Amino acid sequence: MTHSTTRRVLLGAGAVLAAGALARGVAADESQPADEPKPAGAGKLPKPLKILVLGGTRFLGPAIVDHALARGHDVTLFNRGKSNPEMYPQLEKLKGNRGSHGDPRPRSETDPTPRRAPEPVDLKSLEGRTWDVAIDTSGYWPEFVEASSKQLAKQVGHYVFVSTISVYPQFGKDPTAIDEETELVGLKQREEYKGFDYGAFKALCEQACEAAMPGRVANVRPGLIVGHRDASRRLGEWPLKVHRGGEILAPGNPDGHCQFIDVKDLGAWCVHLAENKTAGVFNASGFPGHLSFEEFLHGCKCSIRTDCSFTWVSEAFLEQQQVRPWMQLPNWMPEKVLAWVKVEKAMAAGLTFRPIADTVRDALAWELELRAKAGDRWRWKLDPKREAEVLAAWAESQKTK
Repeated sequence: MTHSTTRRVLLGAGAVLAAGALARGVAADESQPADEPKPAGAGKLPKPLKILVLGGTRFLGPAIVDHALARGHDVTLFNRGKSNPEMYPQLEKLKGNRGSHGDPRPRSETDPTPRRAPEPVDLKSLEGRTWDVAIDTSGYWPEFVEASSKQLAKQVGHYVFVSTISVYPQFGKDPTAIDEETELVGLKQREEYKGFDYGAFKALCEQACEAAMPGRVANVRPGLIVGHRDASRRLGEWPLKVHRGGEILAPGNPDGHCQFIDVKDLGAWCVHLAENKTAGVFNASGFPGHLSFEEFLHGCKCSIRTDCSFTWVSEAFLEQQQVRPWMQLPNWMPEKVLAWVKVEKAMAAGLTFRPIADTVRDALAWELELRAKAGDRWRWKLDPKREAEVLAAWAESQKTK
């Protein structure tokens, strides 16, 4: 297998730097963060901006806020005040609501009340204020994003909206297939949707922002966002497996690709877009080039330095064993739906990527922190006992060949 210089740098250089710390035992110590990458122009501190962050206290939000504060900007948060309200006591916090349709499903067979009641739009706390830029991490429902973007059109100079690569209708193995010009999902009138369609709704949100502030919006389309504070824990399960050691089930084709972006890289770049008033549509789904799943797993092993081995189990066998991709085996998808998006446009606009080993370190530290606080409660993972059963069955099936 040929390894490009870029891939060696991403996997190797960072692994060497991070391995010592991980070998000594990973602790969730935020006083020792991974070295921050330097986006284009990062060495020149701009004039401090007044930045409004819609959201700001969950996962990507803190990555944006932390970088903005480190750059000397004046940050205001707008949210419901329900998620991590204790964060950032030094910042101005405006309480309000983007609005939501709630969750109309009954709580249980015996309790018909909705799981979550609808929440009306409440933007009053934004009135009479101005900011240089707004960074929107919490927009999902098109009509509510339309309401907030219309109100903010005269209050902010620039708008950064965090969208998703799910706006694209399908993925395939062709690495040249998905760029910012790729056709979006088939969009209907909002009233035609019966439920929540994540990709379509994000595409409609993008359109609403651009309609309210033409030429002043950066629509950022990330894929899998991973790292510190990742509540989904979709990547951290692999570093955790390596940390535990022993035989590890490795899924499908070793050369199958995987792609993700560190939350710190994405957060820093959102601030960079704000500083430069960059407008347009950008994919932000990891690094350029091909990273195989085998390289990723061995990158974890090099970083963590534990005694483990990988047993590659075919995609067909995993399907027979009813082992589900993505959820039970995070960041892995069958070949027919592998996703790869081009990020060269975002890189030209200042997006940079830290070594993968740094992301592995952060993801593992976060996993260990969560388990220290609340135990192992992630219900979607492939249970170690079940993993051992699948590995045993695979080994038995190979004896007849």
